[in-house]
Amino acid sequence: MSGKVVEEIANDTNTKIVVAKPPLGSKETIFSVTGKVDDVNAAQYIFQQIVKANRHKLNTISFSTK
Repeated sequence: MSGKVVEEIANDTNTKIVVAKPPLGSKETIFSVTGKVDDVNAAQYIFQQIVKANRHKLNTISFSTK
């Protein structure tokens, strides 16, 4: 996902999204989403839809909420 997409999701959902730079060779990227619960849930839903739409390009997919 490009930074522009993440920025658009943050703007559309009134959240702050920080993408941690993954260590070299890592297959995981960590997104930290902060905001009101409903807004964070909306951002997570959008990310999930994007991942599902691109699942064929990815080896593994997992979501974690904390």
